[in-house]
Amino acid sequence: MTWLPLDQPPERFSVGAWFRPSRWSTNDILIAVAALVLAGSVFAPWFKATIGVNGYNGQTLRGFLIEPKGTVTGIAVHRFLWVLVALALVQLAFLIAHYVPGRFAFAPPSFRRLLIGLPALSVPIVLVACFLRPDTWKRVGPFPPNFHLTVDWSYGAGLALVAAVAALVLAVLASQGETSP
Repeated sequence: MTWLPLDQPPERFSVGAWFRPSRWSTNDILIAVAALVLAGSVFAPWFKATIGVNGYNGQTLRGFLIEPKGTVTGIAVHRFLWVLVALALVQLAFLIAHYVPGRFAFAPPSFRRLLIGLPALSVPIVLVACFLRPDTWKRVGPFPPNFHLTVDWSYGAGLALVAAVAALVLAVLASQGETSP
């Protein structure tokens, strides 16, 4: 007498099956990471202020401000960056819903267009936020003749820009990979 294998039980919902990297495409994993980095970057310093002292020999000595603080986060300067957080979280939610195991997966025909559109909205928002310099340090001064205040970008703005562009490029590459034979 031989035993025939029974039918496989239906796939049950489990977080382990859901987040198994083998189920996700490489581009989608990278898009999800870029979305997380973009959402978190608004809480990192976007701008920094330094005081420069022009020396007699043409060199400049730079130092950071203590009061007010020499760095400021993106969300503290531009409240509209909450839109970036929302766009990144929506993009992440679409990806997670797309890879839900079984019949609950979210796979509309325009799924890849959504993944392109969300970072396409994020890139101009990041660029606008980068070029709108804060007036956080306007009450600092007046300075002696050899002193000057410089406001520059910090690493948060760079992270946001790289994450938004990377998510856009990866989404475009993923959509081209799906349509090619």
